[in-house]
Amino acid sequence: MGGEPKDDAAFLWHHELHEEIAHERLFFALIGHKPYDQEQLVSILVEAFESFNVRSYSIWEVFGEKDVLVRFWLPVAVGYDRFRMDLSSRFPAKNLQIEKFPVDSFECHWELEPLDDPIEVARREINPDDLRVMTPQVPIARRRAYKKHHLISMTRPVAAPNGSRNAANPPTLKVFMWLRLTDEKLPINAEQDAIGHIRDVLQKNRAVLKNSSVFRGESYGWVLVSARIRSDRYAELSKTIVPALHNAVRHHGTTSVTHLSTLPHPLRRVEQLLPESPSGARFTSPDPTPAAVMSLLKSPEGQRLEFKGAALDVSWGKRIEPRSPDRSNRVFTNKMLRYEIARAVAGFLNAGGGSLVIGVLEQLEFRLESVQRVEPRAFEVGENIVVGINRDMPQGSWDKYELALRNYLTRVVRIAPEAYLRIRQVDIEGLALCVVDVAKADRAFWLVDGGAEKYFKRVGNKTDQLEGKALLAEERDNANGRLGD
Repeated sequence: MGGEPKDDAAFLWHHELHEEIAHERLFFALIGHKPYDQEQLVSILVEAFESFNVRSYSIWEVFGEKDVLVRFWLPVAVGYDRFRMDLSSRFPAKNLQIEKFPVDSFECHWELEPLDDPIEVARREINPDDLRVMTPQVPIARRRAYKKHHLISMTRPVAAPNGSRNAANPPTLKVFMWLRLTDEKLPINAEQDAIGHIRDVLQKNRAVLKNSSVFRGESYGWVLVSARIRSDRYAELSKTIVPALHNAVRHHGTTSVTHLSTLPHPLRRVEQLLPESPSGARFTSPDPTPAAVMSLLKSPEGQRLEFKGAALDVSWGKRIEPRSPDRSNRVFTNKMLRYEIARAVAGFLNAGGGSLVIGVLEQLEFRLESVQRVEPRAFEVGENIVVGINRDMPQGSWDKYELALRNYLTRVVRIAPEAYLRIRQVDIEGLALCVVDVAKADRAFWLVDGGAEKYFKRVGNKTDQLEGKALLAEERDNANGRLGD
């Protein structure tokens, strides 16, 4: 590390990465439970976060009626109401108090505000491995590379690990200010106007407030300010800062609640986007080779193997005449085609894993001569016809094909592809095949279909949707650690 000074930085991922890649939504919540037991409260919160795969959160102890203020990124597929019910059930006494602040948008973030378009570089240059947990063990040079590409924002703790203070950098406390516009007849631009005034107040009080961020709430007229204040000047909150905020937006009417942390640091903090296991670590077998794939093609579909003809574009396949006239009359769209791929992947995830080979038709449904009229290079292997994905790839590009497939599975299965999927192109006799290896999951995965969530599991050579008693039995098995049995 070349004698560089020790870097005690902590890391926050850019919010758009959470939204676009991890499919998570930001919430703040004030939580109180009587009698207050700090250790128990933190322990229960961490258990709840882990059970719902919440990978980024911080827990601050605050003064006032509530005990802690929590910032957390909740997977969209979970939903706040489901999370709250689960959290409440974990407390022995049913007197939990929670006040939520769902974030609609970031108005400004102190570290990212000077950047013109901080997320655009991330979209172009992002490496899935870069999205994993940041720890002090990551080399300083690499952290600076992350910083350069704006994948993250960086904050520095106000105290060294041994608790010492730097006189040039006085200790600070965390401040959360929750404002609500109360005028019953707010004009359409009132919220943005108020946010502008709030930002002006924060700019003028930089000697007192530092590292300010402003969040717009889901409800119209809700604004949350997160900042730091010097611990020796916290009295100015009530004397100057809060009155200044109220005065700035007085013509809209406003109420506010201010929460000051009891400590310079959170009680618990985790910043992570994807599971900690490195990409591919779940797969003990080597990448698929043409010989290995040829062996799969000679095998029948089963518990760990499924074949699909295409994943993205159904148009070319419609020109292939099937054996059954009934099948030729079926209406099959690109949306249905992609849904079948996601269904297969979800089924494997919930049943111990497997392999999906795309670019293969069954001889039971198609004749070779009919397939060759559309794809002359098609050939038979075992009970299958290899047709390839060459006509399925957008503009003949594997990169575009893989990206489209990954993005679709991320959105519909709510999955981090790098953690559970290995997607590879394998060429056999001039035709490209897509091999999707699916690892055994350590949690249940639900397929999002419109507004509904559906649970699929591979059973023999089929992928079944579990409902009713079968689904209840499956959920009991999952709770007992028998996922994939």
